[in-house]
Amino acid sequence: MHTGIVENLTDDSPDFAPGHSDNGRETIIGADNWNNRITFRKLSSPHHIHSVLNLGKDWSQDYHISMLADDETWVLVSFYVVNTLPSGGVFRNEILLVATDGSQRVKRLAHHRTVFRDYWDSPRANISRDGRFVVFTSNWGGRSRGDVFIVRAP
Repeated sequence: MHTGIVENLTDDSPDFAPGHSDNGRETIIGADNWNNRITFRKLSSPHHIHSVLNLGKDWSQDYHISMLADDETWVLVSFYVVNTLPSGGVFRNEILLVATDGSQRVKRLAHHRTVFRDYWDSPRANISRDGRFVVFTSNWGGRSRGDVFIVRAP
């Protein structure tokens, strides 16, 4: 923003422009919709990317990303099942922290028990600025209302 420079990214190869993303102070973490992975890039070098988490052939899930914490070595991801495609079950309906260094390390925090029917059912978890708490909503098994839940992060 300070320099006013615009840098275009290609949706597929070579840039795999990030979707469902969130920005940190000088970073962006988002979905690579071509290779089913979550990617990391610095805003100062947006064409240089590395994989934060590979989801392989499991296209049954969607997720929400939160980079609100001051510690950007971890990103909060809330996964939820959105279709009837085959699922390997890894991270199914879970909220977890994922290391941003490309090591594929995760810290599993909670299962949210949401039954997804439409956008408003998605848990969309967010992390506090100090990284100590995670808040999310859930219809907990498909109820007609959503409740707010708070998890203490490690």
